[in-house]
Amino acid sequence: MSTCLLLASPVLSAADFQCYRAAKAGSWVKSRIPKGNWGPQHNTSKWSYAPIPGKDIFRHRNGNRTVGTRCKGVGYNYGEHKVDFQGNQDWCATYSGGWGAAATQPNCPQGYALTANKQRCTRAAKPGAWVKTRQPQGNWSPIHNTSKWSYAAIPGGDIYRHRNGNRTVGTRCSGPGYNHGTLKVDLVGYQDWCANWSPGVAAHTTNASCPANFRLQMAGGVIRTPAIRAPAAAIRKPIN
Repeated sequence: MSTCLLLASPVLSAADFQCYRAAKAGSWVKSRIPKGNWGPQHNTSKWSYAPIPGKDIFRHRNGNRTVGTRCKGVGYNYGEHKVDFQGNQDWCATYSGGWGAAATQPNCPQGYALTANKQRCTRAAKPGAWVKTRQPQGNWSPIHNTSKWSYAAIPGGDIYRHRNGNRTVGTRCSGPGYNHGTLKVDLVGYQDWCANWSPGVAAHTTNASCPANFRLQMAGGVIRTPAIRAPAAAIRKPIN
């Protein structure tokens, strides 16, 4: 007797969607016919497979000699030897376990949300934006003792100022061995930042999905959900 398993979920109306899986009995799945019990002395080109009642054999072409069969040996494993699996024909087979009936909530891709009836997934439009990474580095060269300089946020491109106040060094976000993004001048007040551009996304709707062996269905019956194709709005990176 099969077991019916229903996962915990909110109370559904007849118009709501769920992922359903029908019960499936376990079964043997054929892989290939058995191999012969060959030894080093056998020239296998002179033998042919012979399905017989009981365990099958390989028969020599002169008809006087036979060799038994098997599904496992050195360097191979085709499953269990199932005798007379199809009439008099033996097969190597592996067992595929069954499962009980079940239901679960549909899934959405990351960044999407289920609609009220759980049939589709929607994503709101999101504009592109600069994402700060860190303060710029100085335009250092081997002559600079960086411990004697301090960062100075000023209108325009920021600088490093020497502690004696007479010398300055410019700033940048990319150099030998590092890349912190694009230098954004006065991104926050007078404070410059290195930043990476995060592109925006257009609003989009797609069908909800189900785990393997489940199908999307209304509480009141099965329905096929058509593919949705929404035009992707062009979202451009602003010009620096």
